[in-house]
Amino acid sequence: MAEAKTNVEQALLLDGTLAQAHVALGEVKDYYEWDHEEAGQEFARALALAPNSERALRGQGWHQIRMKRFEEARRALRRAWELDPFSHPPQGWTASMTSGTQQRKFAAPLPPLPDRPGHPGKGLSFLN
Repeated sequence: MAEAKTNVEQALLLDGTLAQAHVALGEVKDYYEWDHEEAGQEFARALALAPNSERALRGQGWHQIRMKRFEEARRALRRAWELDPFSHPPQGWTASMTSGTQQRKFAAPLPPLPDRPGHPGKGLSFLN
């Protein structure tokens, strides 16, 4: 993980406007270093640079779940879902917000998957 962090930091030195690099650094800080404050700042930078980045919204959503900011997490994950309904269905994320927290009110139903025959995510629509 140290090598990944070094590579991301080098990329940001070359171009600090790389939203995906800020997301990657946020993930390193959130998941591996447990530096949640810095991670939140990286996700915020990524979204400032690319407000419609599904990956940045997803990263921010997961981060907000860890910080127990469930309503903010739900909004970020819902927006990520709207931008790319076939990427990492957030029903599981919504379940993560409720698992062991008694925060069931935040597990609002998500829009159904678009109808795309043969898409592997189509079967997940039963989770809505």
